[in-house]
Amino acid sequence: MAVAVAGVVVVVALTAGRLAGDGTPPRPPGAPPEGLVVPGGPVPDGYTTLPSPVGLDVPWNWAVYVQANLWTAGGFQYAVWVAPDGAPIVGRRDGHDSRRQHGAGGWETFDLSTVPGNPLGTPTVADPHRVYAIAVDALGHVHVAGNMHSSRLRYVRSIRPHDITAWQDAGMVGADEDAVSYPTFVAGPGRTLLFFFRDGSSLGGDLLLNTLPADGGDWRRTGVVLAGRRVGAAPYPQHIHVDERGRIHVLHLWRVAAGAEGNRLISYIVSPDGGVTWENVDGRALSTPVGLDPAAVAVTVPDDVVVVNQGGAAVDADGRPAAAFRRRTPSGAPLPLWLVHHDGMHWQADEVAGTERAGGRPALIAHDHGLLLVWPAEGARPATTVVHATEVTEGRPGSPRALLRLPVADWEPVYDRQVLADGQLQLLVPVAGSDAGGGGAPAPGAPRDGPDAGPAAVVTYQIERLVGRRRRRHARASSAGRRAGGAAAAHRRSSLGSARPIRTMVAPASPMNTARCSGVQASHACARATAWSASRP
Repeated sequence: MAVAVAGVVVVVALTAGRLAGDGTPPRPPGAPPEGLVVPGGPVPDGYTTLPSPVGLDVPWNWAVYVQANLWTAGGFQYAVWVAPDGAPIVGRRDGHDSRRQHGAGGWETFDLSTVPGNPLGTPTVADPHRVYAIAVDALGHVHVAGNMHSSRLRYVRSIRPHDITAWQDAGMVGADEDAVSYPTFVAGPGRTLLFFFRDGSSLGGDLLLNTLPADGGDWRRTGVVLAGRRVGAAPYPQHIHVDERGRIHVLHLWRVAAGAEGNRLISYIVSPDGGVTWENVDGRALSTPVGLDPAAVAVTVPDDVVVVNQGGAAVDADGRPAAAFRRRTPSGAPLPLWLVHHDGMHWQADEVAGTERAGGRPALIAHDHGLLLVWPAEGARPATTVVHATEVTEGRPGSPRALLRLPVADWEPVYDRQVLADGQLQLLVPVAGSDAGGGGAPAPGAPRDGPDAGPAAVVTYQIERLVGRRRRRHARASSAGRRAGGAAAAHRRSSLGSARPIRTMVAPASPMNTARCSGVQASHACARATAWSASRP
């Protein structure tokens, strides 16, 4: 069925196809390159090219699990990308330019492979897991971690605030940092900086949390958040969200056997105190570290469906968590994207109509009145991605709006979370043409020029333009509904932390749908995890 989330949900679809070239002259300097904007689609509100090319042979730093390749803070916007030779490049520009500028705009850059001692272990290994994440702390120091896949922590910090020309191999905690994957920086409550990472492997890993205090100093180990090593399982978090109240939301998928076929349980936990303690959606305290605890389970994956790990997650304006997943059949046939969300009373798992050709993992973005789902889909021709926007309100999808055409087929959405409060969606995207400032697009089917390298840009859209009047009407109706009160509104407000309990669709703690574990290939980790979690206090 279609998505049924209270509030506005916008689906931004990405459909693969060949870029069109009509032989027209180059556009004026500073304009998006010909062929990037789909004819008839809205022109971006901002378009700024990076000053150096990006590598295209490996999907470096546009995998959806890169929580941040863009970060705006202290009047500047920062970016991290990978050059064709595998060198990580960090860039900085005036943050005001990020909101208005078109063209090749004011980037300063630094090659992180030149940091003394090469703490990031460059060149970057040609492995799409080896992404880079960037962040800025409360004092203005810039942090970059990356080039890891079950390897030792690789991390640098700028020596001076808001300066990208001098770096140090500062280290973090020093314990349980020898098998790190998926570095994730998150702006935490009280101006802290959070760093989540997996320690271990896909068949036995834990999710750990380090915290940097707002007044600087050293990183501290807050604790093991999710524990899977002892039962041969591993957690795969979706996008980690911190809401306006400072509560940390972690929607995650548990892998209990080899491969994506072993992804069996979708769970949710929330922390009210910076990651020290954790609760389920009903506000029930969970034993920490949290394992495959039935009290945290939102959805058990059916045996005839394969859910791909990692993707988008967000919390809407009413405090309700949601996550988006890519799915397929065991034989590989694509299925519509899955939106797993709490409606204030129950966990729901809805198919998103019109997403049957999804070819990559989606991102889910919260804005002031709803959610924005961004996803890549396969088309008749490979090698490009065409971006569409579709508003979906109360389960009734509108017509897609074509936005952009990208010259790669493996792009997944990563965005600057810090500018969402300004109503902006900013994406770092590869662009067409040999001239980053506005060159022509290649003809349909034409190969790329150069050794798998090309220009990239930061593209900005005003979210209000993507959702239009329909969003504003729904926003007024939603506000009126909250003012009116009533049982439904009370349930919505109670979804996180209220004294009023919420009914969910989670099975009782015993036996945690053990029968559904029977289809998991190879190991009996699912059953073992059930027995272990049931035995915990």
